[in-house]
Amino acid sequence: MPRRSNRRPDGAQPCKQHSDRALSLMLLGDFETGFWARSAVTAFQPQLAGDCGVWHGKKTFRLGSSYDYSGLNELKKQAASNGYTRRVTVAVVDTGIDTSNVLFAGRKVSSQSYNFFGNNHNVQDTFGHGTHVSGIIADATPANVELLVLRVSNNEGKSSLLTIKTALQYAVSKNADVVNLSMGFIDVNASLYDYLDSTIDKAYNRGIPICCAAGNGEGGSKGVDVRYCYPACYSKTIAVSAIDYSSKQLAYYSNRGSAIDFTAPGSGIVSAYYKGNFATMSGTSMAAPHITAAIAYLKMMQSNLSVDGIYRELKLYCRDLGSKGKDSYYGWGCPIMTNLFQRGISHKRYIVIFRTTLKSVSNVKKGIKVSWKKAYGADSYYVYRRKNKGSWKKVAVVSSSKDFYIDKKVKQGKKYSYKVRAYNGGVFGGFSSVKKAYFLKPLKEVKVRRNTKRKAKVFWKKRT
Repeated sequence: MPRRSNRRPDGAQPCKQHSDRALSLMLLGDFETGFWARSAVTAFQPQLAGDCGVWHGKKTFRLGSSYDYSGLNELKKQAASNGYTRRVTVAVVDTGIDTSNVLFAGRKVSSQSYNFFGNNHNVQDTFGHGTHVSGIIADATPANVELLVLRVSNNEGKSSLLTIKTALQYAVSKNADVVNLSMGFIDVNASLYDYLDSTIDKAYNRGIPICCAAGNGEGGSKGVDVRYCYPACYSKTIAVSAIDYSSKQLAYYSNRGSAIDFTAPGSGIVSAYYKGNFATMSGTSMAAPHITAAIAYLKMMQSNLSVDGIYRELKLYCRDLGSKGKDSYYGWGCPIMTNLFQRGISHKRYIVIFRTTLKSVSNVKKGIKVSWKKAYGADSYYVYRRKNKGSWKKVAVVSSSKDFYIDKKVKQGKKYSYKVRAYNGGVFGGFSSVKKAYFLKPLKEVKVRRNTKRKAKVFWKKRT
């Protein structure tokens, strides 16, 4: 995955209207924003691009022509018949979900879903934004895609960086396949922020992509450079701009810039809303879940794809909408996934292999036993040894079904160091830590003699 700078160029100045923006949900509209008590705590708000049309009723209409354009409807029809029924978990970090909406009928919402604002498992949406985002993902994917709903806001849609970080850490710990983050911090110094970086790095290293809305212009105005939107400006997220589905042009409100990775339909998107309603909304918040849904299909096909592998796959399917190659409006373009199942995964070697954890190195009867904790993504393990202060040498390749190796080619009284790393299809995981042991054969002819003073003497045959 190509790295983008997450630092503001010297001398760059944003539009004055963005100089004191707060962390916001990536919609457009006339909503209050502002910081809470401290600078570390900020407000997330929806920003609707124009009017938000809301109506009540059952889903007796067809929702997403945008899914036809992206090829997601076609994949949804074909997934089961092509054998792609693996459970995929999509973490939606947002304002919650209204599961009573008919759009979610038959959709699994994970029991591990959590409300980080209320510190409980009640993820009921009282704001609407999270339900709309979740609805896009649900409507674009089959029922084997479950939603891990992580509510991070109060009833007014406000949250904090600390809450977002905690939710992201939780998503990683629950091994989510992909995270949708339709929110961000819009500020003149956004590119200098790094509060979420370590958590995003951990997700990246574990093959969990984080799809971020690129952000929108304030109050319905024209979008600005995405470098003023965090964490979309960070190099290890996937930043998504929005296009108008009808014109296939960048939406006027969408942020843009060299940090944009991909684009997707974001204007006039119909989806679920809270209180059982449906709504038409516009914003990069609506574009990001289109890319999240596309990634869900990739993970359905190959669960151990790395973020770099996912990025490369999305590039392969992109329809270039602007200047040839990557540009500041559309990134690489809009992924059109219609033929994914026919073409298959092209970058199968871009996989996640965790670093192996070395548990112990110990003497056994026949040599030195090296034990490790099995690593995700491994189909074999390479064992390396160093004698005293000599050079490292590979001494064994062990099947992934085993978690130990007994080194029998050792000599009495010598010190040996060991390290292990996982392997799969030409890709190595990182080396484990190093552990050392002296090889000492078991003692022979051990005898115990008792004497009259209630003591015992132990005798054994000396070893060299």
